[in-house]
Amino acid sequence: MISAQYALPVVVLALLALVPTVLHTYIGMTCDDGRQAEAVATDLADMTAMPTNRRPEWGKALFDSDDWTERTYAARGRRPITLLVVRSYDAKRLYHHPEIGAARGTSFSSKEIIRVAELPEMPVHVLRGPGEAETDLALYALHYGNRFIGNPYLFQLQRSGDLLVSGRKPMTLFFVHTTISRLEAVDGGAPARLLTAAVRTFLNQSPGVNTTNRTTNELGGCFW
Repeated sequence: MISAQYALPVVVLALLALVPTVLHTYIGMTCDDGRQAEAVATDLADMTAMPTNRRPEWGKALFDSDDWTERTYAARGRRPITLLVVRSYDAKRLYHHPEIGAARGTSFSSKEIIRVAELPEMPVHVLRGPGEAETDLALYALHYGNRFIGNPYLFQLQRSGDLLVSGRKPMTLFFVHTTISRLEAVDGGAPARLLTAAVRTFLNQSPGVNTTNRTTNELGGCFW
């Protein structure tokens, strides 16, 4: 039995706990900014793209995403570079070792975060392979709302309170993968220039409400 004097506080606490449960479990509220991965330009950093042979269900299975694109960019005399842009409401699918899905079968032996001159406000995660002369290189960046994410785990903690009472927004992963000479600098190189160019064309989209495949209620860009 609960004493009557504690009944009201218990009811209030129960109702507060019910809000995130209803929003995220029963309603599934999400907020869409109208941007789309496919809108990233096919001509970037003096290179032209061709789509890869990934099937649509690949992005859904790995990243819980229906909004993604993967292309190989190439120019005469340059190594081809693969670019993946993927958006998902399940942020952990994107920030927790994205190379496992995006560059499956590639071994990386070191990781660091750098800033590049072309877009210094964007933290760039750099993964390098173990090769001595040539090595695999992957660069990726994360974007959420109106900012770039350097430490996604700290970001998740900072957003935890807000996410309890608001709809989820999509996180965007920009991932490039290629091979380079071990002596080649990352900042200013073709992979970094492709990454920053892709990010810029993505962000240049006019934010709005994307109603594609939306058949449910809408409020200020948020859907349930």
